[in-house]
Amino acid sequence: MAQQNNPQDVIVQAVDVISSLQSFSERIMQARSQLQQNYSQTKEEIYSAISRQLEALRDREVWLLSKVDALREVKEEQLEAELSTVTQGLGILEEKLILLQRYPDQPLLMTDLKETLNRLKHLDQAPMEDPTISIQFHGDNLRRKIHSFGSVSSIKRPRLDQSHDSTVHSTSALQLEFQALELKDQKELFAIFSEARPMSYWLQDMKTTEVSWHSSSCSFSPFGTNMSLPDWLVKGNTGEGNDKTDSSMDVTEAPLNDETEGKTAAVFR
Repeated sequence: MAQQNNPQDVIVQAVDVISSLQSFSERIMQARSQLQQNYSQTKEEIYSAISRQLEALRDREVWLLSKVDALREVKEEQLEAELSTVTQGLGILEEKLILLQRYPDQPLLMTDLKETLNRLKHLDQAPMEDPTISIQFHGDNLRRKIHSFGSVSSIKRPRLDQSHDSTVHSTSALQLEFQALELKDQKELFAIFSEARPMSYWLQDMKTTEVSWHSSSCSFSPFGTNMSLPDWLVKGNTGEGNDKTDSSMDVTEAPLNDETEGKTAAVFR
């Protein structure tokens, strides 16, 4: 009994319970905070979802109105064309009637008018284009969809599959790795060309290059700082290179033979 009523044990138990209750209180406060966040987020989702559906309805409204406008335009064009034809025929008939009244002794006018009247007897005096434009709404289906759109739940949503999360993270990691590699390559490439070098720096290290052209070659000596770039390009060749350059110039300036001239003339004819 003495051990059970040990004050030290009671104090330890009380401290443990107090710590547990404090943790419990903190969890309750966190739940309240999370509840407020979920409340605001859910209302925002509702507003957003309804707004999207209203926008879809507005788009549908615009589409229906455009269809009505198109139908009216087509029907009106048909009616105008038919009215123009009837008006033209009416004018011709009135002219024939006036001519017959003025010249009743003309048998040709009477015959022509009779033929016209016989043709008009078989005319269906009704507009060829139906003026009907209407719309049918499927309100029951829409109301059913609206009433079943969305549901509020207090059950905790299941989290996404772990494999899906790992796939997302791995994909993001791969993207970051590729971005790092691209950035590294760009840095190395920038480091190579970061230092501005004059043209003479690159030309001084050039070795003698043989350039083949039409079975002839021209040899260039390395560029030196004691010569200008035009002099090096024009006069700075070696002796052997000059001979080869002359031979290439001879090939360039060689006159065309008769066969070549004939082919060229045939192209431009």
